[in-house]
Amino acid sequence: MDKDKREEMEDYLLDQKEISAKDEIKLKKHSDHHTEKHIKMMTRMMKEGKSFDEAHEAAQKEVGD
Repeated sequence: MDKDKREEMEDYLLDQKEISAKDEIKLKKHSDHHTEKHIKMMTRMMKEGKSFDEAHEAAQKEVGD
């Protein structure tokens, strides 16, 4: 499988994973004072298995608020 197809498949699989209802509520409240880019990055990281706090810290470092 070439790299583009593999990345496309990984993106599809991540889209199929769900975040817990509790974390969705936290993200909704969190989005009031952070950018859409920050929230999207956090959501992706959480789907990959990071906790809310781990994802927040990493998003802060990479994209800021």
